[in-house]
Amino acid sequence: MEFECQRGTKIGLKDCSIDCVDYPCKGKADSSFIEPSKNRKSFAEKHKSLWRLDGKGGSLSLKREESLAVKEVLLDCRSITDLPPALISEILNCLEPKELGIVSCVNTSLYRLASEHHVWKEFYYERWGQPILLAPLGAEHADEKSWKELFVEREFRSKTFMGRYSMDTLHGHTEAVRTVVVLSSKKLVFTSGYDQIVRMWDLEEGLSIASSRPLGCTIRAVAADSRLLVAGGTDGFIHGWRAEDGNPHLFDLRSPQNQNMEFRVWKHEGPITCLALDLNKMYSGSWDMSIRVWDRSSLKCLEVLMHNDWVWSLAPHDTTVASTAGSDLYVWDTNSGSKLAIVTNVHAGNAFSLARSHTGKLLFSGGEDGAIHMFEIIGNVKFHVRRVATWIPHSGAVYSLAFEFPWLVSASSDGKLSLIDVRKLLRTKQSYVMEKIWKVDNCVKNVELPQRMLHGFGSNLFAVVVGPDRIVCAGEEGVVRIWNFSEALEIEQRVRALRGLRLENRMRRRKLQSVMTGKGSRADQCSVAAKKNQMNGDRNSWRNKRRLTGKEETGKKKRTQKSKFFIAMRFLKGRRWVLGSILYVGLVVMMDLCMGNEEMNNSSWWPTVTGMYIMGDSSVDCGDNTPFYPILHQNLSLHPCNGSDQTLLPQLLAKKMGLQYVKPFYSQNGSIEELLNGVNFGAAQATIMYPRSRSYQSLNQQLRQTFETIQLLQLQLGQETAKTLIESSLFYLSFGKDDLINYLVDDESATSPGYDGLNFTRILVDQMINVIENLYDANARKIVCMGILPLGCSPSVMSIRHNSTIGDKLGCENDVNLLVLEFNTKLEQKILDLNLKMRGAQVIFCDIYRAMMEFIFHPQAYGFEDARNACCGLGKYGGMKGCLSPDMACQRASNHVWWDLYNPTEAVNILLANSAWSGDPLSSICRPFTLKALGSSSY
Repeated sequence: MEFECQRGTKIGLKDCSIDCVDYPCKGKADSSFIEPSKNRKSFAEKHKSLWRLDGKGGSLSLKREESLAVKEVLLDCRSITDLPPALISEILNCLEPKELGIVSCVNTSLYRLASEHHVWKEFYYERWGQPILLAPLGAEHADEKSWKELFVEREFRSKTFMGRYSMDTLHGHTEAVRTVVVLSSKKLVFTSGYDQIVRMWDLEEGLSIASSRPLGCTIRAVAADSRLLVAGGTDGFIHGWRAEDGNPHLFDLRSPQNQNMEFRVWKHEGPITCLALDLNKMYSGSWDMSIRVWDRSSLKCLEVLMHNDWVWSLAPHDTTVASTAGSDLYVWDTNSGSKLAIVTNVHAGNAFSLARSHTGKLLFSGGEDGAIHMFEIIGNVKFHVRRVATWIPHSGAVYSLAFEFPWLVSASSDGKLSLIDVRKLLRTKQSYVMEKIWKVDNCVKNVELPQRMLHGFGSNLFAVVVGPDRIVCAGEEGVVRIWNFSEALEIEQRVRALRGLRLENRMRRRKLQSVMTGKGSRADQCSVAAKKNQMNGDRNSWRNKRRLTGKEETGKKKRTQKSKFFIAMRFLKGRRWVLGSILYVGLVVMMDLCMGNEEMNNSSWWPTVTGMYIMGDSSVDCGDNTPFYPILHQNLSLHPCNGSDQTLLPQLLAKKMGLQYVKPFYSQNGSIEELLNGVNFGAAQATIMYPRSRSYQSLNQQLRQTFETIQLLQLQLGQETAKTLIESSLFYLSFGKDDLINYLVDDESATSPGYDGLNFTRILVDQMINVIENLYDANARKIVCMGILPLGCSPSVMSIRHNSTIGDKLGCENDVNLLVLEFNTKLEQKILDLNLKMRGAQVIFCDIYRAMMEFIFHPQAYGFEDARNACCGLGKYGGMKGCLSPDMACQRASNHVWWDLYNPTEAVNILLANSAWSGDPLSSICRPFTLKALGSSSY
């Protein structure tokens, strides 16, 4: 957030009236610009004796005896600057930071009042607490920067997490690191874990400062401030160090045990999992199902808060402490020990992590199910905890959360960090007493996408901490990593400066070119025109010599339209208007027949699609884009398609569009040319809901990769060029198959806790629609969404349920197919609604189910001989085991509908591609129009 004021700003008053307490003003200021006169006193100076300040509430009131005089003088009021400063201050107290910054740019008097307003301190404290610069022994900094400057600087610094970074790796631990704490005021990092040692690091230099002796057991929790450092062990003790005066690193971890500076307390009967400190108290949570509240000075236990399960995390604020135990969320009163609120079954599994805002009103929980929930604490006397948002950014358990406004950072067992900006979920409201309070949207928002993902870890991440410009994390590999974003803004400014320089040079070249063109002689212009006429005279032969590209075709259409217009004008210039009109229409029809039909019949004609970006499951990827495939996958074919990705439906469609082979994401070499053609983000066995394997890219992960690619295009090409490119590209979505396979066949309850079939399909559809809306927000306009094929007729399902009594004459499982139909029907209806709601959107739904059922029930009509058995597989119908080797495949795959467990053959994909492209041999499988019609339209 930056506020830049323009010089010479004038105040424009437009129909603004002032309402008084007892006497409403009847006069209104005019709409002219008003500049305060230097020789004329302001209204406030003239009549300051009429106002007095109420000491209780800081509000203004009128002296009773002067009310009549006020009524008269208010009619002369023409500007807000004529009001008393105290009243202006109360008005400014109603504004939000951005509005207050804008007001400060109006004129010098408002600039002084707005810049020095006390509300800037409130803005800062409600977001980040006490600033580090104003810590004890550093109060002199308060005179150097105002609260507005501190707020703007911190707000601007929060943007760094979307920029570039450098990373330090701290080596020293011999085993996994379970906990990380950052003491920003002293630039220190404390870590510990399975090696039983607490280590201290320099945050700036990334060097080890000190380490404790082995404490005798695993350390799962550490907490620290400028006066105390405590560590909790699995043996149930709390080991602590007090700060030493004169020690630049506060704590002496190396010296032998000193009773004055080092202590150990025992009370818990199980491993300690979490610790926290505030000014007067210490909090500890344990697997003995309790939280103990300690007095910091006497080390006496003040309260014991009993839970119903193992305590995993806690977050204190003022006189309350929030905690998670098992899958439940609690809020306690630490003074009375009473339970204020409880939310049961927050996660499907344990709720491992908890984070809390500086105001204490917002709670974030992360759990074993990979989800993150955001809660709002409502009420001061009677507490109510309300869930307001949900994210599923990870494919594994969320072990740690950290919140530094506006960023929520999560660490997961999938080895990734997610960064979520919560500002768009928050809004500020002012109550009638002008108190600033944070509010959140009323509706629960699901599957909000993280703004950024940080990769680079190959194993579990157990702990993460976020600061103003750094993120520190550690995990199973025993290494502590520091992501440093402090130089991101400087780098971004240099990049913008270079872009501005390039733009300036480009404008200079254009200006020079226009000057040189203007100096050309008339003879040169005539010679150029003669050459053009010569070319136009032989236009037909020139057309026959070369095949026009998409750009030349566009030019040809424009020339054709101009020719039609000039021909019409020649006929219509005369007096025979009717005859001229008839001849004009005839000529237009003949031109269209001669020139247009040949273009329309050309299957490679695709003038408006420049690239194709694919997201999906095994229907778009043969395993090339899936790390460790098929080592970490079960019940899959080693060869899920006949050959390569080029035999799959999206690649066949790309070929019809005239595009090159769309390479997998992990096969890209990073060149801009490959990105322009498109990227295949799909991964075999990818799902919409909770993941089944760590190695593939799920729906959310593929969408994040898509957004990162779009950002790269914007950086390389510029915003406008990238926007045009994205609008003209095709985005291909094919998901849901593996979700239903997990739900129906593998019966994995973890993927769908508490959902019946109808609700499960509804959730899948809602998340697909959410992805389409996110793509639309990123300027995608051409989107193709594929339905799910009839899984009930697949060899795998029929072999598993071959004894079922609810199949049809071919052995298809009707209950499975009904669930697939439910998904397809809901998805198509939602897509129709999106096309009406989203301006310029061209979203197509392709009914693969109907086409496949046509091939299965009438195979001979389309050249197939076997519609039940897989070409490459083992067991009944070839559906017990997938294609383990190409040698297992049948001699003629083109005779089969199914290739392996769930995937069709290349011959089927070719028929599907032809039908989706032009409606031949199967019409209307893609609705509301074919892909060819989609390609011929321009946004």
